[in-house]
Formats: sequence, C-alpha cells, structure tokens
Amino acid sequence: MTVEEKISYNVYHLRNVNCSQWSDPGECQSLHEPFVQRTTNAAIALRDLGKPAIPSLIKLLDDRRPTRSIGWHRSFLPQRTVLRYQDAAIQILNDHLPVQFYRSTGTGKYLSNEDPELRAHVVLSIKAFYAESQGKNDIEVQWVAIKQKPGIFPTLQLLKSLAKDPKEKSRVLNELHRLYETDHWVYQPHYALLLADLGDTSKVNQVLDQHKKGKYSKSYVQLPDDGAASANSLDAAKELLARYGFKESKEENRK
Repeated sequence: MTVEEKISYNVYHLRNVNCSQWSDPGECQSLHEPFVQRTTNAAIALRDLGKPAIPSLIKLLDDRRPTRSIGWHRSFLPQRTVLRYQDAAIQILNDHLPVQFYRSTGTGKYLSNEDPELRAHVVLSIKAFYAESQGKNDIEVQWVAIKQKPGIFPTLQLLKSLAKDPKEKSRVLNELHRLYETDHWVYQPHYALLLADLGDTSKVNQVLDQHKKGKYSKSYVQLPDDGAASANSLDAAKELLARYGFKESKEENRK
C-alpha cells in the first residue's frame, strides 16, 4: 500500500483498537498493545507512519465514533468509559507534536468526556498550530506552540527547552515576564521559579510576599489546563521559599 492507503486503512481500523488500563487509578492508552494479541494496533501503526499521518489525525479530533478500548475511574466501580476516535487521535498527536496540547484534567477524563469548551479549545489550538507551523524550523515551531496556549506545564516545558539556546534566552525571559503580568495570578509562582532558574530573581520577593500572606495556601482555583492549580502553585511558592527564604522589609527590621 502507499502511505496514503496505509493511513486510510489504519484510520478505519481504529475502531478495533482494543486496549485497557494497566493500573488503577490510571488511564487507557490507545498506544498500548492489545491484551489479546490477535490484531495489529492501528493507533501504533498511525504513530509509526509519522508526520504524513498528522493531517488525518487532526481531522479525527471531532470524530466521536467508538473504539473497543475502555477506561475507568476505579476498577471496583461499574462505570466504564469507551474511548472514541478523537481520544486515539489526540494520544497519537501527543506523540508527534512538540508538546502535549491536551493533558487529562483528572482520573477517568479523556478528550471525549471533557467539558465541550475545553475540547473545542484543544482542537482549535492544534489546528491553528499545525497551519502556522508549516515550513518553520524547530525553534520557530516551538514559539508557534507557545502562542497557541497549550497550558501552563507544556508552556513551561517549551520555554525551558528554548532557553537552552543562548540566542533565545532573552526572548524567553521577556515572554516569562509578559506571562507573569498577564496570565492568571495562580501561575505567577511557576513563572517566577523558571525566571529564577534562568538567573532572573526579580519576581521572587513578590511571590514570597503573597505566599506569606497565604494567597496560595488559602485559595482554591481550578483552571481548564490545571485542575489542581492552587496546589501546584503552592508547591512552586514553597520551592522558592526553600531556595530564597522570606526577606523582611527595612521597616520590619527596625521593629
């Protein structure tokens, strides 16, 4: 078969991908070999076909046809989630793209059963990223991915990677300062921590002052790209505290 025929053949046979969870709690991954080794895994075949399969996979992100794969919240509960074509597609794309545009928001969550607004954002972001990234080099592709707002942790991952290039470090620092000022306040400890890792501690005291006032420990914020935003923010603030400690103002010192 030609590459196009192989893609078409395996897209059809996504319906027969028969995978389950390996742990409890856990997640059903279409890219695991079926427990009953009687057929090839079409998801793995599409992954192995590489970049030529990406356009077809993007088209499947809205495809709600079922596969034979199932997941669950806990094995002792009766509820089961049947993975759909779009779940297999995003799991394969997460293997192809420079960063994961979708991360499960909780146990038993898949793209197909996420909030429709989150699902729409993921699909539109991937489509926009793919269209804009054509013909660009690896560095430019990563900046295009950041522009599409893939989420706090993918964004941090991309910025860390870009900062390894001396030519990009200044741009990374500027982007982190911009995000610190414009993104949700609960993410400020993450941006301050990465800035500090890159030698810029200008935001450390601001975050620690807010931490001292209990801003992160007393909040309960859930965001679409981080269901445990408050807890993760508090962890980042604690890491800054462990490294730098609280610095009292001159007025407090006089007292």
